[in-house]
Amino acid sequence: MVSRSRLRQPTWSISPPRRRRVTHLTDDITDKALEFITDSKAIAPDKPFFLYFAPGACHAPHHAPKEWIEKFKGRFDQGYEAIREETLAKQKQLGIIPKNTELPPINPIGTPETRKGPEGKPFPELDYTRPWDSLNEDEKKLFTRMAEVYAGFLGHADFHIGRLLDYLEESGELENTMIVVVSDNGASAEGGPNGSVNEMKFANGVPDNLEQNLAMIDELGGTRTYNHYPTGWAMAFNTPFKMWKRYEFNGGTSDPCIISWPAGIKARGELRGQYHHAIDLVPTILDVLGVAAPETIKGNVQTPFDGVSMRGSFDNAAAESKRKTQFYAMLGSRSIWHEGWKAVTTHPCIAGWGNFNDDEWELYHVDVDRSEVHNLAAQQPDKVRQLVNIWFSEAGANGAFPLDDRTPVEILMEPRPQLTAARDQYVYFPGNSPVPEWQAVNTKNRSFVIGVLVDLPTPGAEGVLFAHGTRFGGHALYVKDNRPALREQLRRRRRADGRRHGRDPDR
Repeated sequence: MVSRSRLRQPTWSISPPRRRRVTHLTDDITDKALEFITDSKAIAPDKPFFLYFAPGACHAPHHAPKEWIEKFKGRFDQGYEAIREETLAKQKQLGIIPKNTELPPINPIGTPETRKGPEGKPFPELDYTRPWDSLNEDEKKLFTRMAEVYAGFLGHADFHIGRLLDYLEESGELENTMIVVVSDNGASAEGGPNGSVNEMKFANGVPDNLEQNLAMIDELGGTRTYNHYPTGWAMAFNTPFKMWKRYEFNGGTSDPCIISWPAGIKARGELRGQYHHAIDLVPTILDVLGVAAPETIKGNVQTPFDGVSMRGSFDNAAAESKRKTQFYAMLGSRSIWHEGWKAVTTHPCIAGWGNFNDDEWELYHVDVDRSEVHNLAAQQPDKVRQLVNIWFSEAGANGAFPLDDRTPVEILMEPRPQLTAARDQYVYFPGNSPVPEWQAVNTKNRSFVIGVLVDLPTPGAEGVLFAHGTRFGGHALYVKDNRPALREQLRRRRRADGRRHGRDPDR
């Protein structure tokens, strides 16, 4: 028999455990992962299992138990530029990078003061790094605490990954279990140059206020903040690469990949230098299992995999990679890797600059210059043209057009596909599972009325009747002091943005 709760879990919201008043996602999904593995082995001990373990770490908000945050107190006091230098030296010592690797500048594509776009359009005000020595003591204190919180978050996740590995070892499953550890992108910079206590401000185009952020320093890592470190830490945590998530420099796309399979891989603790992409993971697993991807499923022809297997490199460091080309495009930033060379634009993400045909393409021989310091475009224009032509070919084959570098507010205001057609009335009931915002009623930039039929159990009863979003962005209707009240977050700025883009936000 399969329990009703197990049937619901793939598609329904799961409430946090009631055994704790405050819960943490990493704790809970680790408990659930161990439960899944234990159940599967109890029912069918000879069958293999597949577990996709995806903790929230280290995506914003950076939340961690205080005892984990305190483990890293003082570890970042020297600042992000010094940390970059220390990390680079350690990487060279460990043999992770070549001895001649250089660090790129902390603002490799410009700042609001040094660069303007077409027709004088501004450089994105959040996409640059403030030099550490330009900060005052309060700013250094705040920025350092944000890094400590992040490190605590990561350390906490690492501990729980260890719980999974311990269980596999104790149960005798570790030897013949393939474990693949990857992250989803380079370090993120949505905190902007000053860090943030509410990343939803970035999404709404609202700059953070340093004075307000300093007032929340003791709340960082807790439930009252949707916190994110400043861009300087993104550069430090991406060492030796430049830029960060959203950009197609290696700082945005190059991630560690750790593969362990004691029963199937003879090599131990070795490094591999073949170029691979996340799309190569599934073909690798299928290759190891000896399973061919089906050409049809229930009569539907399947799209062929773009990925290639990495298995050949498991025990052969010199194995030739089957991957020859990889194209990238995101929010205006573009690049192409081909046989050890890379062309990449300096187009700022979500800047609204457009004019993509006027973009500058930089050229790097990344086989020998992983940190993309030496731009060879002027010396090898023919190689640039070759790679740019390949990019356009790959972009067309992968549906990358039209290119889009609109601002976050413009992108988030774009209507998303709905399960049902829009209607004039939406009805929700007590006991509803949470409805994701993108499938709920859209109240942005339009008039609306919220009506609630409620029975107050006792005189003076208080509480929330309807909530849309969270404390970090959205609105809630509630009863307090015997009166209904509506609380809204970020609405004032949303109105201003609506007028700027030619919309009447009150209609």
